[in-house]
Amino acid sequence: MSLNANLPGAIKPARVEWLDLFRGAAVVAMIEAHVVNTFLAPAFRDAVWFGWLNWFNGLVAPSFLFIAGWAQGLSWSVAGKKRVAFGRKLKRLLGVAALGYFLHFPWTELGQRRWTEALRVGTQVDVLPCLAAALFLVLGIQWVAQRSGEKWRVWWWFTLLGGFAVALVGLAPATRAWTAGPIPVVAFVNQTTGSLFPLLPWAGFVFAGAILGSVRTRPTVALLVAFGLLRMLGRFLEDGNFSADSPAFFCDRLAWVAVLAVLCQWFARIWQPTALLFAGRESLVMYAVHLQVISWIGQAGGPVGRLGWAAVGGMYALVLALTWAVALGWAGWRARNASRQIAAV
Repeated sequence: MSLNANLPGAIKPARVEWLDLFRGAAVVAMIEAHVVNTFLAPAFRDAVWFGWLNWFNGLVAPSFLFIAGWAQGLSWSVAGKKRVAFGRKLKRLLGVAALGYFLHFPWTELGQRRWTEALRVGTQVDVLPCLAAALFLVLGIQWVAQRSGEKWRVWWWFTLLGGFAVALVGLAPATRAWTAGPIPVVAFVNQTTGSLFPLLPWAGFVFAGAILGSVRTRPTVALLVAFGLLRMLGRFLEDGNFSADSPAFFCDRLAWVAVLAVLCQWFARIWQPTALLFAGRESLVMYAVHLQVISWIGQAGGPVGRLGWAAVGGMYALVLALTWAVALGWAGWRARNASRQIAAV
């Protein structure tokens, strides 16, 4: 299952190879980033090029969110006037969010009866709850658009998507230190409880992807235009605080994600590597599995923060191979189960 498989859409469009390629490349880069951040010794992090690697790795999460949004925008474009089974789609989104929370369930804190800390850790928002919540909002926008009549359907879709994107990104600096609400609510707003991907501003990548994915003609041109406009807007919004909740940061990351999307569109025309396409289609499984593999290695006394570059490369190969094996096994089991169900009909 991919991060955007079975997500809202009235009609499931044919698979778009460049999206699978983009998602698969993001999976491979995501595993590399987590392995490096976990096992590389501090002494090797001072090199100038390590900063460039961190910059590149910083495009992974925006890419995942953007791709999910693009797929939703494409689905909306294909669906036309047909109604969406909103209840079924909401159930699937809740499943994605539940998986995200399960991956950092506060077992230790609960065992030590540190209830407040358990609540803080257990409600931290990572990429899956952020993605699910953002797509839930997109689903709500789609519901409004479909019930507004043919004359206003498109207007409501793009206006509400754009309005939410601007609000999420624009309000992030003002709410970065807000702690007055309940812990689970604060976790969705900013990083003060430890959330890595609160809705402000990270959900903006989903909305931006949905907007661009809804453009049915010349998407490459739209992406390149978006890159230029975002680069200019980012320079205009620069305020010296280039952090994750800065509008300038958002514009910079989204601009380069648009470039990566164009490169994947071009690359998919000349070569579609099976391994990357598979990783893209099974990205949700690979996301969950590789985190568990890294965690198990660390809990077993693995060399966390003690490896040089060569050893980190070997560790990356090990984590990637184990993750791939589990994903292949899961995909094979699903295929056999589907075959048995068909045979039983």
